[in-house]
Amino acid sequence: MEIKYYYMCYEQVIPLHICDALLNVIEKSKPQLGKIAGNSINKNIRKSHVTFDSAWWVYRWTHPYIHKANKEAGWNFQWDYSENYQLTEYRPGEYYKWHKDMFIEPYGETGKTRKLSTVVALNDSKEYEGGELEFYNHSMLTKPWHETCKGMTKKGSIIVFPSFIWHRVTPVKKGIRYSLTNWHVGNPFK
Repeated sequence: MEIKYYYMCYEQVIPLHICDALLNVIEKSKPQLGKIAGNSINKNIRKSHVTFDSAWWVYRWTHPYIHKANKEAGWNFQWDYSENYQLTEYRPGEYYKWHKDMFIEPYGETGKTRKLSTVVALNDSKEYEGGELEFYNHSMLTKPWHETCKGMTKKGSIIVFPSFIWHRVTPVKKGIRYSLTNWHVGNPFK
């Protein structure tokens, strides 16, 4: 599937007190090593600490930007609901290598698939070094490229992108990068 926009980024739109409330959730939880494909730990691909939550008030702040990005980018993907969101800590030396959020086959009893992904920056990049969110295009129609989303360096920024887009988080060198990641699910693409 060819698309014009690989992501849509909105800088500092999630209120700081919402970011702080989510940081408090992380602080009170016991983050575990992140898994790949939902069920296995592979530190060669992913090393980060995560906890999951589903407080309704978070979607109140993020969903308007998911709808906005879906329309403004011209994706217009049908989606029904959001999975539980993931709160992530990237500590020094932690990363997530190139991956997609969308599984090859629809999953679960619903037969749905991940269509849109979102990431919210819960702290400023002044608090850590490294940990850049990068996107990769390997289309046969254009020259391959990858780029860092500069807009995700500020607390409260949100990025929305199709779940089939390759992306990564580069290793954190100093400090801790905090983020919220969420996936939005709908009927399989036809």
